[in-house]
Amino acid sequence: MSGIEEIHTANASTCVASCLSAEDIRVGDYLALLTVTYEYPSFLWCGIDTMVLPPREAVFVEFRPLPYDMPLRVKSICLPFVFAKSPTGNHQVIDVRQHRLAKVDSEFAADVWKAEKSSRKDKRQRKKKRKKH
Repeated sequence: MSGIEEIHTANASTCVASCLSAEDIRVGDYLALLTVTYEYPSFLWCGIDTMVLPPREAVFVEFRPLPYDMPLRVKSICLPFVFAKSPTGNHQVIDVRQHRLAKVDSEFAADVWKAEKSSRKDKRQRKKKRKKH
């Protein structure tokens, strides 16, 4: 399964990203982080009755990444870890046990990457102009 659905309407077609299992990730894929799960020991979690959870049991809390991340390009895989690059040139290692991922349409990702690179180039040019004045 590619992880991408294409929906056709009267005016255009729209791609919809869907969740991706770790085994379906390939080098060169564009991924988006849908959620990040954090694990806390229950004895640190305020508001939970200690009778409900034993002190050594984990509490899992799921968040959406903020600010919303741009598509990442997969550079290398060694499950459960994925090494990926963002359009800003930053690299990160993603632990697929902690993240829910979606495969992003390559045309969409290319548009985002192109816009981000153009934006970074414009910022550098404005900074150079300010230094000259």
